[in-house]
Amino acid sequence: MALENTAQPLEYQKRINGIVYGYSNITFSVSPSGSNGIALPFFELQDINYTWTNERQELGGTSPVPIGFTSGHLTFKGNFGISFEEDEILMETLVGFAGGLAGVSRIPFDITLDYGPLPGVDRTGKIRFIRDVLYGCLINDGDNSHSRGNALTVKHNIVFTNFSRNGISMI
Repeated sequence: MALENTAQPLEYQKRINGIVYGYSNITFSVSPSGSNGIALPFFELQDINYTWTNERQELGGTSPVPIGFTSGHLTFKGNFGISFEEDEILMETLVGFAGGLAGVSRIPFDITLDYGPLPGVDRTGKIRFIRDVLYGCLINDGDNSHSRGNALTVKHNIVFTNFSRNGISMI
């Protein structure tokens, strides 16, 4: 009954029974910050989370409703988990970006996340592919929590200076 008033009821079926992005469709790679150079891929990414927030201030005065808002202050942060062995390669890579002259917490780098490509095209006729880029990433910490029976992984919290999805910046 609900689909009777829908112009194209089969559109829903494409999303339900179609192929959608899954974790195995993610490619994680790093490159020197601002270099537009070749990105080094890492294949043992365990998880990744990243957010951006615009903290706007309200102008109220004596008005019972907001008069307006500031353009805000953006913050970008995230975290990722990677295998213990690939974390060692990541650390060596970052130090290499800086010519061995800085520790890993002081070396900015870019993270590129490629999602797809998936079979078929999207609603606009484009190949189903998404690229997120986290610019100017800095590692804040490393969590080496290991336990019996689990694969050894390292978790890093990061901050970054900007984010884009398919070339569209958040700033």
